[in-house]
Amino acid sequence: MTQGRKRLALALALLTLGPVSSARADQLIGEPFSGSTVSDTTFASGGTGFTPCLTASQNTSQSPIPGCAKGAGSLPVAGDAPGSGVLRLTDSKINEAGFVFYNEALPLTAGMQVDFNYYAYNGTLPTGADGLSFFLADGAVDLTSPGAPGGGLGYSTVTNGAAVFDGLAGGYLGLGLDEWGNYSNTIAQGAGCPANPAVGFHPQSVALRGAGNGRTGYCLLATTSVAGFGGVSNALALTRGLPSVERSVRLIVDPPGQGGAQVTADIDFHDGAGYRQVFQAPLPPNPPSTFKFGFASSTGGAVGTHEISQLQMRTVQDLPRLTVAKSHAGAVAAGTTHDFTIQATVAGDPGDGPAQAPITVTDTPPAGDTIAAMPTGSGWDCSATTVGADSASCTYAASAQQPVAAGTALPPITVPIAIAADRHGVAVNTATVASSDNANTAAESTATDSYDVDAPQPEQPAPSPAPTPSPTPAPTAAPSVVVHKTAAPAKLAIAQTADRSKLRAGGTVRYTIKVTNTGKTAARSLKVCDKLPSGLASVSSRPKAAASGRRRCWTVSSLAAGKHRTFTLTARAGKGAFGRKLVSATAGGRGVKTVRATRAVTVTDPLPGVTG
Repeated sequence: MTQGRKRLALALALLTLGPVSSARADQLIGEPFSGSTVSDTTFASGGTGFTPCLTASQNTSQSPIPGCAKGAGSLPVAGDAPGSGVLRLTDSKINEAGFVFYNEALPLTAGMQVDFNYYAYNGTLPTGADGLSFFLADGAVDLTSPGAPGGGLGYSTVTNGAAVFDGLAGGYLGLGLDEWGNYSNTIAQGAGCPANPAVGFHPQSVALRGAGNGRTGYCLLATTSVAGFGGVSNALALTRGLPSVERSVRLIVDPPGQGGAQVTADIDFHDGAGYRQVFQAPLPPNPPSTFKFGFASSTGGAVGTHEISQLQMRTVQDLPRLTVAKSHAGAVAAGTTHDFTIQATVAGDPGDGPAQAPITVTDTPPAGDTIAAMPTGSGWDCSATTVGADSASCTYAASAQQPVAAGTALPPITVPIAIAADRHGVAVNTATVASSDNANTAAESTATDSYDVDAPQPEQPAPSPAPTPSPTPAPTAAPSVVVHKTAAPAKLAIAQTADRSKLRAGGTVRYTIKVTNTGKTAARSLKVCDKLPSGLASVSSRPKAAASGRRRCWTVSSLAAGKHRTFTLTARAGKGAFGRKLVSATAGGRGVKTVRATRAVTVTDPLPGVTG
């Protein structure tokens, strides 16, 4: 187990303490649903008879998730206080079906662990309503509507007499917290499923269904009764405030490339026993490389309130971080063809994982320049490139079965570029590298190559015939001639460093920005800025910088040729600010091209050791 990042397995018997989560590999989602709004606007909600809402807000018109209406059941008159709210999926009324989608693809190649709390209460005795579900879908599918309500819990198909309802499009896994008992039953089983003696009516159970689409699949993979541990719900409780109402769920999907990959569900019933392993089942075949997810819940003739909170999602293994470099050799002349070289790398720093999805490099020359010939590079497939187009694209194969190890520099790519005949001055060529499991930001996976283009020399006219000699005039004084020579402009270079690459939440990092005038004349009216991302807050600067939103800026009246200035900015990582943080520094001035430098740090847990 590398870096203490993979989950710890406790060798206990069935239905004993489940595995404990270790420190994060790469955090994918962190949404508590406790405030008046959600921090990630990728969420979307909808339903029939009820629209999921945030209990810490009463603004029913806000998006993407509205607040709960005044007078909603089991809530204070003014709603929950900000910071103590939850996401309500159904009210305690008949025939409600609510769902929440996260409709942006996330990587599955490194596995996935999701943790969330849920509350199912104030229901029809003795079991409550239908229940609720958490599900994964193929990341290539657009989530527009949930699966069947009722026994399908918004994931699987349902056959109810002559009526048949479709399941979630592109479904891969559906975890059902089944109060009534039909999620494990034959009515939620699609076509093509093998015989399974576990299929049947199982109230107060936790079940897992596999991949399906429309009315096919969604086969039962595992089902376990939890009635002996307090059950899926507490129908008798009128509010979530009772300790016997809260449940904490942990679902772990092993990396698909791992031998014997499993899906494991653990639940803490808050009875003092901690997490219990509810089931473990083999990972279904043909897992997608990316996934989307959601929650759903429903009531019928039997009712119940269903809510979730404290959603955390992360990978099991480290994700890859892809970088790229762009270069050329020699002078670039207008009207010629010039070769540019692209070097993509799977970074090998601690905490970087292997690439397990195809890697694509895109090269975009400046407007007017085109691809002169097919790019070449060992192992690269550049067939998506069209000669004469304004960009080139090449892909390198990688998969869970054939990963590219961290620390691997991929073979270089040579891209012949036709330089426009009228090109002159500074031009910029941009290259990017991407994959569905790349943990770097777009800025961290982009490189530029700037170069001065030499204009073609005009043809010299043929010499004129020698004139017929004429009498030499009397000498006169020659007029004075003044030659004005334009000085080369100022040119800036910028570099940014950090005194550490990783820090814990609450810790500080010091950035140093060095701006150099590499031109032949003084640079004037300069402005140097460092922009901090969300999660990092400025503590101090030297010299003292002016604040402008998330930017801290310095002004320099003049910087002589060949001279440099240095600036420092100290920032603190806020609580909960986990993951990769990219700081961007810029420098520019009057008549001087703006230059940019970025530096990334990774923020980890505030304290070492395990959580959960």
